[in-house]
Amino acid sequence: MLALLPRVRALLQILLPILSVSLACSPGAGAHEPCLHSEEEIRRTAIGPGALSVVFVTHRLDDVAHAQLARHAPTLLDALRSGDLDADGTRDFPPPSIVRVAVTTADLGGPPELGCTFEGVSLVTNGGARFVTSTEPSFLDDVVSRLNAARSSCPIGQVLEAARRALEPDPHAPLPTFVDPGQRLVLVLATAADDCSGADLFGSSAADPADREALADVECVRAERTPLSEYVEELAAYDTFALALTGLPRDVDGLSRPLDGAALLARPELGERVVDGELAPSCVRDDWTATPPRRVLEWSDLSATARVFPLHASMCDDDLSDAFDALADRIARHELARCLPPLELARSADGLVPCRLVERDDACVERPGRELTEDGCVVPQRAPGGEGVGWWYESREDAVEGSDLAWICAPFARLGGDFAEGAVLRCPVSTCE
Repeated sequence: MLALLPRVRALLQILLPILSVSLACSPGAGAHEPCLHSEEEIRRTAIGPGALSVVFVTHRLDDVAHAQLARHAPTLLDALRSGDLDADGTRDFPPPSIVRVAVTTADLGGPPELGCTFEGVSLVTNGGARFVTSTEPSFLDDVVSRLNAARSSCPIGQVLEAARRALEPDPHAPLPTFVDPGQRLVLVLATAADDCSGADLFGSSAADPADREALADVECVRAERTPLSEYVEELAAYDTFALALTGLPRDVDGLSRPLDGAALLARPELGERVVDGELAPSCVRDDWTATPPRRVLEWSDLSATARVFPLHASMCDDDLSDAFDALADRIARHELARCLPPLELARSADGLVPCRLVERDDACVERPGRELTEDGCVVPQRAPGGEGVGWWYESREDAVEGSDLAWICAPFARLGGDFAEGAVLRCPVSTCE
């Protein structure tokens, strides 16, 4: 009998979460009545913002670009960890409980004849630590130090693959992991060349570093690379906010509205044009150039229907402050919008969904329209765009006119209206078994 105890405990660990969801059914629910959405699935409205993980990926940047990252990254991170966008001392959005930052190059190895090493020099560590957290006194200084050290002579940049590997757990490190499924993730991809993830570039050699870059660029666009769908699926496990700083032409606005990647790729300067053995640049800053980010734009287009919110700016811009400000603002607006996964809820004739929003703080009874129950204060519901006290649920299918849902939460849904942070949303999504 004693030998069976470990198996019984393991079985209970599996069954208890299922039982706890079933027991959340509304009072008097029968065998075929709807069950309530578990609090874990609606984590953000139930317990507020959790951890936020940030990954910087760099590739073939010059000193000017490195200096820009080192200047703007601390401002971004300070805003994210404090919830204060303009540093005026007032919180503009609910800050995360902790911020974790990893820095990596896109050098995952390559042939020595192109100036690479087989093992690469990807993740930048400090004293063996794979990432730095906002609880450490030297948080911002450590991030800047890692960004300045994120350099490689290898011209082959596996930008998306490097980002994916930075998310992998370290088997030798204790918990917590860098990022868990369902958490929020920020990707800053800073690259002068297109993504070359998965390409095998062998058989070419060049003595001059500039010639090596030209060879790598040309061979990369001709090589078979990892399907972009893999990176879309991988990042769909998180709420991902991405800022791609690439060879985008300077006149393209990728910060205030979604980019139409297919239309952009038809522009001549973003074509894969080989001139005198080199891939023609798509943007120029002084004597520094960047090549067309076609794969990054295609990945962005594919990600538009997943849990990824991409912004784009040109790495050739003289000042990247607008790009980093837009990223911080996008994250803040997403938090304030209370975005949720779409719950596929049927609306009644008056536009309401079969959910309850419950506040549990001591002051809830003092707010207008609240109904006090054993579970807390039930907040009244109203239809999207309607007037009065309470909350509303807006989905992609029934967004009100003029709503910015598609830009802030797509392809999600969101809660709107007046309710306290930490309120719990309960919605029927399945049948009790």
